[in-house]
Amino acid sequence: MVYENIIEATEEFDNKYLIGVGGHGSVYQAELPIGQVVAVKKLHSLQRGETSNLKAFASEIKALTEIRHRNIAKLYGYCSHPLHSFLVYELLRKVVFTIF
Repeated sequence: MVYENIIEATEEFDNKYLIGVGGHGSVYQAELPIGQVVAVKKLHSLQRGETSNLKAFASEIKALTEIRHRNIAKLYGYCSHPLHSFLVYELLRKVVFTIF
C-alpha cells in the first residue's frame, strides 16, 4: 500500500470516511485501488515537542506485529510521514444477529 493510495481513498481524510475517533487518532474507512476495504487509523497531529502520540504509534505497531488472535484486527501496514502518521488495519465489520 502506498501513501498516495490512502490519501486518495480517503480524499485527504475527509470526514465522510470517518468511522470513529479515539484518544490518539481518528479511524477512516478506505477502499484501495484493488477493491480491498481497510480501516485507517490516523494519529492526531502533534503539538511542538509532544512525543506521546509517537510513543503510542510505535507501541501499537510493536504489539500488533507480535500478537496473533482471531479477535484482533490484522495490521496491514503503517506510514510515518511528516504530514500524516497512520496505521492500516483489516476492517472488522459489525455483525448483527436477530433472534426470533
